[in-house]
Amino acid sequence: MSTSKPPHIAIRFVHARPILSGCAALAVAIVAGLMWLTDWRLSKDIVIAWNIAAVIYLSLSWRMMLKANEASMHKRAEQQDVAQVAILMLSVLTIIICITAVVTELIEAKTLHGAQRSLTIALVVATIVTSWAFVHTIFALHYAHAYYIGLERNKSPGLSFPDKDPTPDYLDFLYFSFIIGTAAQTADVAITSKAMRRTNLFHAVFAFFFNTAILALTINIAAGFVT
Repeated sequence: MSTSKPPHIAIRFVHARPILSGCAALAVAIVAGLMWLTDWRLSKDIVIAWNIAAVIYLSLSWRMMLKANEASMHKRAEQQDVAQVAILMLSVLTIIICITAVVTELIEAKTLHGAQRSLTIALVVATIVTSWAFVHTIFALHYAHAYYIGLERNKSPGLSFPDKDPTPDYLDFLYFSFIIGTAAQTADVAITSKAMRRTNLFHAVFAFFFNTAILALTINIAAGFVT
């Protein structure tokens, strides 16, 4: 009697998150292509690939979220209940790599002049914006899916919205996530489970240090223009 084996977690991940996995593959392909075709610094290859992949990911994800309904959110939460914590960790690691590449580009920009310097700084600014939007979008999706998984399993969904709506949409979770991203606090949404509090703690601490890094980079960019 043969027994079917469950699909490998990598295959499950690709199937559950086609947008994220597709954009990740695209970014790797772009970096490899730029390394093969140009003699640019690796940091420049990374930020170019990141911006292209991040813009595509954000566009497709926001389009999906705006078109979603309660049924599709339940279905997507079930599909994406695969290594959710690992996804957050990998996303944060990706952001750290991008910020490191940005710092390298800023150091290099100080030795450039004219159009080259302006283009490098523009690329740095774009990377900061897309990185900030990406990380809080990833957290918004995590909050949404954790909420609906909690409902499906007859557990606490983890969040309580002020209008007591039991079926919040993606925009509600984007609101919650981006409030944490800008103010490192939860505004008018109550956290009602231990798991969600732990995720929120990590998100708030990361947002604080990320925003501090952005502020430092912004001051560096402004000082570069002055000098």
